[in-house]
Amino acid sequence: MNPVEDYLKEINMIKSTGGAVDEESFYTPLCNLMNEVGKKLKPKVFCHSEVKDTGAGNPDFGLYSKHQLQNLKHGKPLIQIPERGVIEVKPTSDDAWVTAEGEQVTKYWGHYGQILVTNYRDFVFVGQDENGNPIKLESFSLADNEASFWDLTTQPRKTAKEKGERLIEYIRRVMLHSAIISDPEKVAWFLASYAKEAKARIELAGELPGLAAVRRGLEESLGMKFEGEDGEHFFRATLIQTLFYGIFSSWVLWSRDHSHQSKSRFKWHETIWNIHVPMIGALFSQIATPNKLKPLGIDEVLDWSERVLNRVERRLWSANEIKLLKKLYPTENTQSIADKLGRPLQSVKSIAYLNGLKKVGTAPIWSRQEDTLLKKLYPHNSVRDIANQLGRTVPAVMGRAHKLGISKPQHIWSKKELNLLRKLYPSRTIQQIADHIGRPVPATRMRIHRLGLKKRK
Repeated sequence: MNPVEDYLKEINMIKSTGGAVDEESFYTPLCNLMNEVGKKLKPKVFCHSEVKDTGAGNPDFGLYSKHQLQNLKHGKPLIQIPERGVIEVKPTSDDAWVTAEGEQVTKYWGHYGQILVTNYRDFVFVGQDENGNPIKLESFSLADNEASFWDLTTQPRKTAKEKGERLIEYIRRVMLHSAIISDPEKVAWFLASYAKEAKARIELAGELPGLAAVRRGLEESLGMKFEGEDGEHFFRATLIQTLFYGIFSSWVLWSRDHSHQSKSRFKWHETIWNIHVPMIGALFSQIATPNKLKPLGIDEVLDWSERVLNRVERRLWSANEIKLLKKLYPTENTQSIADKLGRPLQSVKSIAYLNGLKKVGTAPIWSRQEDTLLKKLYPHNSVRDIANQLGRTVPAVMGRAHKLGISKPQHIWSKKELNLLRKLYPSRTIQQIADHIGRPVPATRMRIHRLGLKKRK
């Protein structure tokens, strides 16, 4: 049976007893789903609930890599931070995007580095951007709202057939996020996974009038017609292949022009400048425009692909680098080590873990001067820049800011924006509303939640 089918079926069974509590009663199906997906990865990923407090509270679940499992014959196991992050669970009635913006998730993120937030129907993965700040990396939704989710659980096989593989692929990407990407096989897997997601989205998009010119161009280039249902599927598949072939080819050429020590980052929007195959370049220039990709939701998937390509380790670690890492890691700030080595922060953390390296001693007490500077810098500077200036870690800066009650400034919604939001919400999607008002989707979603707005029946 499909793991997602099992997940939905078990949740429905628990709910039907009438004795379930909103959150904890459904822990077992979620844990089982994570372990079913994790056991097929290399190395395997193991999930368990009720993680021991290591300084930031007790997350609902931890995701551990297989090599973290210790032999109990050697005595009491050491307490470890889950290598693949933690999971925070809320009831199905809660908004996962709002939870991801909350204080508890921010605290967990500062300690664990990555966290998957879910209300059993929506999944929001929070990690860090290139500047060391929290960012919602990827999301997946089984249902638009709570009522629809409970309807889906009554048809577990049908739902698993329609959305199961996409959810499994999403969970795999979450579990593999902290793994080092250094070989072609892993790069190919991630891009293939994103291509599947993009293809699923374009299949669900209905009519594509905005791509009529692209369709004609493809038909002329290939000397054929996309006719009937099979032709339509072939056309959409060809679109996705063109996009991902173009992006990968562009990244390969970009990599040749930028050394591994370069601070530059690959941007998929600039793909057209690197493609030297006329037909592919022409098609890509027609497809990869906001007015064509945004309604399909494919631009978001391409953003995810871009982040993965920028994580690729383009050179192996040398013996001298590992020797220096072993010398510096116990006592020096990890970000400063990454800067000295010219390596991504996540790569340094992973190699340190694989070599059994640990920090020693305790962090120095914050001085009045540091607190004063933190209060001055925090509202308008990136957390990573502040951490570098103070010689502190990103989690330490976020934790101290939280303790001092310092926060980033909130962009206040005007009366005009709120009225427009109330007017548009009953009949528009959140993406459409956000684009119309000019606000980020998460901020729009949170404001809707706080206003208690409901869709028309």
